[in-house]
Amino acid sequence: MDTGIIQSAGQPVANPLPVIWLKLPTAPLTLPDWAKFGRLSAKEIYNLLAQIGYDQSQWNYYAVGSDNQLGRYQFTAQTLESYGLLLPGSVAAYGSACVNHRQCWTPAYVRSATSSYANYLYSTLSLWDFLSNQAAQDHLAYQVLYDLYVELSKTDGILDADGADVVAGMLSVAWTLGTSGATTWRQTGAGSGIPAFNSGRYAITVLSS
Repeated sequence: MDTGIIQSAGQPVANPLPVIWLKLPTAPLTLPDWAKFGRLSAKEIYNLLAQIGYDQSQWNYYAVGSDNQLGRYQFTAQTLESYGLLLPGSVAAYGSACVNHRQCWTPAYVRSATSSYANYLYSTLSLWDFLSNQAAQDHLAYQVLYDLYVELSKTDGILDADGADVVAGMLSVAWTLGTSGATTWRQTGAGSGIPAFNSGRYAITVLSS
């Protein structure tokens, strides 16, 4: 049962992105072809990402959260490590503070006796490199959004019958609660998914209209 979605009905959008912001030079970079997925149009994906960035930091690329979440989209250290910007084991060694240690950021290329790592995401070799690089942040966000869509589709967080507004709403919830948390919220209402869900729907019903 879609308890979470039912409970979100009639609730206000807590932090709506002003439509005029989409015309600002600081708006997200254009959606790359590799980041497209069929359930949402390119415009809808773009507007959803713009709304997520507004929710997370009001589009502040230099934002650093209370637990060292970084940038416009407030990426956690775990996310940065899982996508290869931080070296494996960085979070285990330093916790979220690893983002402050230059030696934790993946070098342009490093090889050891057992493995090798390459930082392909715009050579973001330090905290400052990442915060000052719009392309790195926007393109990582597009990749995360794509991967959340794939995972939600596998766990019934997104269903075949869902309209674009529900798909976007569930992606927004997964951005904050993770895919398992988003699916649980949808089915049971457990967790604080309502603000994110209505924010994601706003990206479709208002920003994309």
